[in-house]
Amino acid sequence: MYDVCPECGTGLIECDLEKEWCCMCKKYWNSRGKFFSKKEENSKMLNHSTNAPRINRVIIGGNAVEDAKKITFGSGEHVVKIRIASDFVYKDDSTNEWKKITTFVSCSAWGYTGNRALERVKKGAPLLIEGNLKTRKFVDKEENVREILEINANKIHYLERDSISKDAFTRDDLEYDTFPLDDNILCPD
Repeated sequence: MYDVCPECGTGLIECDLEKEWCCMCKKYWNSRGKFFSKKEENSKMLNHSTNAPRINRVIIGGNAVEDAKKITFGSGEHVVKIRIASDFVYKDDSTNEWKKITTFVSCSAWGYTGNRALERVKKGAPLLIEGNLKTRKFVDKEENVREILEINANKIHYLERDSISKDAFTRDDLEYDTFPLDDNILCPD
């Protein structure tokens, strides 16, 4: 990399392993001597065809529909599959009744996250899953190519204590200190 800006001679600030910033020229320089502006750098964060930000982040809460399942591939690598049911509750204005829409979502977890899920995710367990959406294709029994949208789980939060983990707690586990109160202290006559 450069120590000084090839254009103005000002010292460069190292941003990361691939580029350095010149405060005078307001340009980034890479190791090949190519420069680009801050505007060009920010445009890399946008989808060039639609100028929409490239954000793919999902947080969903619900209950496990079934126990977590492990699928092992021929290479020995494995993935853990989780299905959760997430409810959306609303009040119907026309009937004045509460209604519930349940959405079933498939999730996959790899590595350590998957191994923990295999131990802890049981049917009915309340979960909060963070991850990103992904699509995958598969061939069904009738030889049709199908596509499915699922969550690739990066984090799984277990919302209630189970017999395996002692690191989570529920509201019932909290201890409250109670003190006898003298009414004269709080409300003097």
